[in-house]
Amino acid sequence: MFRLRLLPDIVERVPGWIFASLIIAAVAGVSDRAHAHRQQALIDEIIRKAENNEASGRFCSTTKWPNGDGERAYVAYLESATVGSWKVNVFTSGKCSYDRVLGVHVDNDGKCIIYKTWACDRTDCGVIPAMIGCLARNGSLVMRDALPD
Repeated sequence: MFRLRLLPDIVERVPGWIFASLIIAAVAGVSDRAHAHRQQALIDEIIRKAENNEASGRFCSTTKWPNGDGERAYVAYLESATVGSWKVNVFTSGKCSYDRVLGVHVDNDGKCIIYKTWACDRTDCGVIPAMIGCLARNGSLVMRDALPD
C-alpha cells in the first residue's frame, strides 16, 4: 500500500517524457520475456515431437520462426556458431527445424560445426543426430551427413 500512495507523487515530479520512457521500457521487458518464453515452448515442442517421431500437424506453420531458405542465413549461423548456440527456422517447403551446436573445430574445409537437428515437415517429425557444416576458407559451404569414422 505504501508504494501505491507514492506513485502519484512520483508521477507529478518526473517529467512526462521520462515517465513515458520508463513505462515503455517496462512493457518492452515484459514483451521480451513473453517472446523468449514462447520461443522456448516451441523449441520444447519440436524436440518432443521429433524424439517421439510424432505427426507434425500444423506445427511448423504456427511457429513464426525466421525463414531459413538460402545460404545467407546459414553462413551467418556458421560464422557465429559456438558450442551450445542454436537457431530455429521455417522453410518454404513447409519444414521447420531447431539446430543446436554440439562442437566447433577447424579442419581443411575451414570452420566446421557439428550440430543436432530436430525437424518437422508437413507430415512427421524426427531427429538428425549429427550433421557437419563447414564454411570453407573460400566462402563455400561443405556439408557432411554424419560424423567421420
